[in-house]
Amino acid sequence: MNPFFRKTIFLWQVPTIAGGKPDEVAERLKNAGFEGVIVKAADGPFAYRPPVIGWTENISAALVNALHARGLAVLGYGFLYGANPTGEADIAITQVNRYGLDGYVFDVEGQFDSRSNAEANAYAVMARYRKSCPTTPTAFCSWALWKSPRSGATWHPLPVARAFMQFCDVGMPMVYWGGETPDDALDWVKPCLTQWQQLTAKPIIPAGRAYNGDGGKAREDAVRTFGQYVRIAGLKGITWWSMQHAMALPEVWAELAAMPGFASPVDPTPEEVNLTNWALAIDEWARRYGYVGPAPRGIA
Repeated sequence: MNPFFRKTIFLWQVPTIAGGKPDEVAERLKNAGFEGVIVKAADGPFAYRPPVIGWTENISAALVNALHARGLAVLGYGFLYGANPTGEADIAITQVNRYGLDGYVFDVEGQFDSRSNAEANAYAVMARYRKSCPTTPTAFCSWALWKSPRSGATWHPLPVARAFMQFCDVGMPMVYWGGETPDDALDWVKPCLTQWQQLTAKPIIPAGRAYNGDGGKAREDAVRTFGQYVRIAGLKGITWWSMQHAMALPEVWAELAAMPGFASPVDPTPEEVNLTNWALAIDEWARRYGYVGPAPRGIA
């Protein structure tokens, strides 16, 4: 099974969770119904070390073993800057092989795609990585919206995204909505999915907001709405940013824990199987879950 086809969450700084004790971290994830976790393993061309005195590397064999022992998929992720494409590919290869990771995520944002040679760097990273890790499930994590959903103006370089998606198995848009209401969450996810569907025919596993900041809040009803929409839209998995932020928001953590998983889904009804149009999906979602608010902006 593709390890991304699960209910997962990003784990940025391991020592912020129960002091980083592997069994306690794993138990908290298991008890909340998560089926996998995406642990920061690299920053640029280096293994990631969280800014905690006395702490060395963020990910460890003990943590991976504790997670695997509880049936969780363990994926690594690295933040890319584009200054050293060879090094960024090599650390990804090293971490996948060293820890026996089930998959890997390339986190690509402004530091990478603002470079004049970003497209060439994308090919360089991914060609080198795929030469050594040809079958490791891999995701490209980046912007929710590449263009303005209203004016059509380009916000981010699509050639960079296309380069990564030639090699990656899954697209992972960061749908960190502005605002805090269910309408705000829906107002982001619908155009996001439309734009990513135009970018790639590969599966899309969205990352939802489970933190406060950057112009938005993770209110529990918005988190619930986002999760329900992802399921009714027929997507194969979901992830969230991030564990340390969500656990500091008890209502949000409880909401995430209450969400069903994806690894062993309930048999879908024929109605759900045939539901492939996202404009229809939102109407079906509203009917099924009793949403009575105003129609989200931008929803056809």
